Amino acid sequence: MRKLNKKKIKWIIREMDNGKLSVCKIARIQKITPRWTRELYRKFGICVASSEDVVKKSDIIIIAVKPQDFKKLLKRISSEINNTKHIISVMAGVTISRIESLLKRKVAITRAMPNMAALVGKSITCISYDKNVKNKIITQRIFSSIGEILEIDRKSVV
Repeated sequence: MRKLNKKKIKWIIREMDNGKLSVCKIARIQKITPRWTRELYRKFGICVASSEDVVKKSDIIIIAVKPQDFKKLLKRISSEINNTKHIISVMAGVTISRIESLLKRKVAITRAMPNMAALVGKSITCISYDKNVKNKIITQRIFSSIGEILEIDRKSVV
């Protein structure tokens, strides 16, 4: 990942002001100064926080990391995950069973696999829920915003 310098951050803020760049296109900003943190919040309501803080303050956690980075992330955030949280995974190759075994606690887990057509709002997203998911509506709203959704029975997911 390339590091952002002040020139690049100014460009991002200018492009967002002009409506040419959306918050969704900014995946992660590292090494940002407190001044830029305040500026991003003031102009766009973007909060820069640690993974642990985000999980602590969120009810729904979308995990969209490379599968090989999942264990490392989980070590950092697992102490903040409890039975009130809903984890939505879009990690390729990481099953609900695998997430459950690593967490070692009952948590609502959804696995979603959108496809490249999501970039133009035409995705067909396959979604599978574990037995702890009580409210599917939020997940359905998230993924129907990028196309259609197809529920898959968990037993049929490899």
